[in-house]
Amino acid sequence: MNFKCAAALLFLAAFTGQAHAETIDWHSLPPDADRIEFFGMVRNEVEGDTVLRVVCVPGGKIQVSVGAYKDIGTGKRGLLSVTLKSGDVSVTLKGKPAESDNVEMTGASELRTEPFPISDNRLLALFETKKPITVTGALKATWTVRSVEKLARDFAKSCSRGYLIARHYCFRPEP
Repeated sequence: MNFKCAAALLFLAAFTGQAHAETIDWHSLPPDADRIEFFGMVRNEVEGDTVLRVVCVPGGKIQVSVGAYKDIGTGKRGLLSVTLKSGDVSVTLKGKPAESDNVEMTGASELRTEPFPISDNRLLALFETKKPITVTGALKATWTVRSVEKLARDFAKSCSRGYLIARHYCFRPEP
């Protein structure tokens, strides 16, 4: 009897973190869009906002927005901070409160980072662990990661390629 109880407790402990994870649907913009980005939204949220948005910006950099769906930036001043952890990968993001890209519909604010080099692969490595992302700091949550691995990989390739193409054409030395 004790063995069965112990086995049941171990089973429950192994899946407890996933049981409370918010189910996130991950998306990217179509290839013909005017910018490169991927983002996650809580499944079945009507007119919801993003949990996380990663945008490619000029100069081989990315900008990250976190927490619009929980309106974490409203009424706050100064820097906000969240730590994202998945498996053995952990990244702390710091940024200022900003209106979300969907503010007209939701009125929400979020943490928005300053652009940083895409070569900082720790952020994108988070999405390759295939384990839920735990968020702590200004926001407390756990997000599922189903289908985000490919989106993050495609984003990294497209953003890096876009940066290289822009550098090649914009900064080509004179003959």
